[in-house]
Amino acid sequence: MGFNDVLRSVFQGYKAAKDSRDPYEVLDKAWYLYQVDELDHLTIQANKKDQYDVILDHMYKWDATRVDYYKDIENKIIDRMWK
Repeated sequence: MGFNDVLRSVFQGYKAAKDSRDPYEVLDKAWYLYQVDELDHLTIQANKKDQYDVILDHMYKWDATRVDYYKDIENKIIDRMWK
């Protein structure tokens, strides 16, 4: 096994570990505002009230709902939670 094989396996292991993390838990601990596309994708994937709450809390933390694109996500979540 050569050096390149070892290095490749390390990065594959890192990628697998990164992919297995709960995106809502990561969002809850984020120190920056996620992009609209990322939050919209998480909103589409969400299927529990707790997941929606994490997204809303993240946007409220950064006062992002003052921007129309983030406000659209907020409205989408509120609509889904009331159904």
